[in-house]
Amino acid sequence: MRLNIGEWSEGYVFLKLLGEGRVYARKQNENTIDPNVYLNVLAVICRELNDFIRYAHEDTVVRCIQGDCCFAEIPATVFLAKANVLFNAMKGRTDRTIEVPEIEAFFTDIRHYSIKGTSNEYPQHPAFGGKTDIVLEVQSNSSGIYEEIGFSIKSYAGSPPTLFNPAPASCMLFEIKGISDEEVAELNSITAASGHPDVLRRVAYIKDKGFALEYKTSYISRPKGNNFHGEKGPLFAWNLELLDSKMPDLISEMLLVRYGYKGNVEGNSCIDAAFELARLNPLNVRNPEVY
Repeated sequence: MRLNIGEWSEGYVFLKLLGEGRVYARKQNENTIDPNVYLNVLAVICRELNDFIRYAHEDTVVRCIQGDCCFAEIPATVFLAKANVLFNAMKGRTDRTIEVPEIEAFFTDIRHYSIKGTSNEYPQHPAFGGKTDIVLEVQSNSSGIYEEIGFSIKSYAGSPPTLFNPAPASCMLFEIKGISDEEVAELNSITAASGHPDVLRRVAYIKDKGFALEYKTSYISRPKGNNFHGEKGPLFAWNLELLDSKMPDLISEMLLVRYGYKGNVEGNSCIDAAFELARLNPLNVRNPEVY
């Protein structure tokens, strides 16, 4: 089984938590652990094939429970040792994907097949779904409150993690004004050597033809036909608006700057686009450099 470092990292967190039985808090405004504030990990719940398995951390052992049956009882120190093996296998690797046979064999023994978290939602465990990578049963060491919580995992073991991914769930939809069907076909034929769309050249085509690009919305899924009504609605736009009511417009303008439709930016970073956006001030805000 070959997985990338980010996916193996989810397996590492699974092993580490069951080995130690705690999730520690980070000190406020510091990148250090606060040893006095933590959650006791009572169990990790995993969706495996067509069932759920509860890996219960009980003092010095981990009990693997499927339904009403405990099919394995393993010392917690074994999980911690396996976590160290996996971490050493990941550390310093530049490969896109790696194999770790010892860990794969151990996961098979405990029926942990879904190393990478699932985005599917399951009514039996509402903590699953969305961006959840791992679901824990935890209890606060201070308040004693019990909770079932889903966590997202971002790993620095390999490349720095991405906090925002270009995908159908985060698409910005624009309408090209005045373009004919023949020109649409010509536009869609502009591809890179790899066969993928050449976005820069396509935007240059739109700009050279003098077509207006009008931002419509940010949908979580593809639009139906030409009416810009997505299957699940503009959830991405709503999330952006939670940050700022103008955030969808701001990001749409940054995209137009980034891909050369507006302004003149040399770099391709968010900072480069933001400075050029402040200079152009297409949203007509006061003090654009500050905004």
